[in-house]
Amino acid sequence: MRQSDISFEKAEASAGWSQWLPLSSDAIRNLPLLPGVYEVRLKDYSFPRLRGQTSTIYIGSAEKRELAKRLNGLVKGRHVARPRIERIKNELKTDLEFRFRVEFEARQIEQELLREYECEHLELPPCNHNIARQ
Repeated sequence: MRQSDISFEKAEASAGWSQWLPLSSDAIRNLPLLPGVYEVRLKDYSFPRLRGQTSTIYIGSAEKRELAKRLNGLVKGRHVARPRIERIKNELKTDLEFRFRVEFEARQIEQELLREYECEHLELPPCNHNIARQ
């Protein structure tokens, strides 16, 4: 892991993120009924990007009071990224984790996080298929 990856993670940790939790219905059940952003990563596994390494495979958001509902869609629902996330998990035989941050401007913060990721790695997370260019 490069020094820039470590400093990026430390900066994020102090920015109101939850601890990393297993991506499971049990963990999601206890989430607050609030809007927010979330990040999904491979547990104990990182992979190369065009620039650097990461374990992040998806960055998303949930508006209104739907953070738990949106994350639950990744576990057993109709979330657009679910098939690809499941395939990565099964192919690599690893567990998934997520963390979240309550944000009332969730969509805007999601776009900022995606832009930051793209600037750092020169590409989006593998399960994010687009980014709104503003």
